[in-house]
Formats: sequence, structure tokens, C-alpha cells
Amino acid sequence: MGWEIAAVWRDDPEGSWFWTWRRVEDDSGRMIEESRHFPEFEECIEDAQAHGLDYADCVLTTQDC
Repeated sequence: MGWEIAAVWRDDPEGSWFWTWRRVEDDSGRMIEESRHFPEFEECIEDAQAHGLDYADCVLTTQDC
């Protein structure tokens, strides 16, 4: 199982970003679970850790969509 931490643009009048985490299957890439939206990266990571993310094993990358 893999994890994805994403910054997502919210298309609203304030035009702000939010953070979310997703758990995905390694083979198929199918999403198993997704978090609510967090205004801050740290809040997102804390919630992901509460759901089983081992932050010590993470490699953070950026990706253009």
C-alpha cells in the first residue's frame, strides 16, 4: 500500500490550497482511503500518521499535474 500527500487548488472566491492524504494500492493504484481537506501540511501529516503513515519511511517529492 502506498501513500500520497497532495496539495490541491480549491477553485473558490478565496482561491486557496488545501492538503489531503490518500492511501492507494501498490499494484492497481486504486484509492483505498482519502482524508478530509486540511488547510496546513502539518495537520495533514499528523492525521495521516494517526491512520498508519510511517513518516520515517517517507520520501517527499513534488509533481506537476
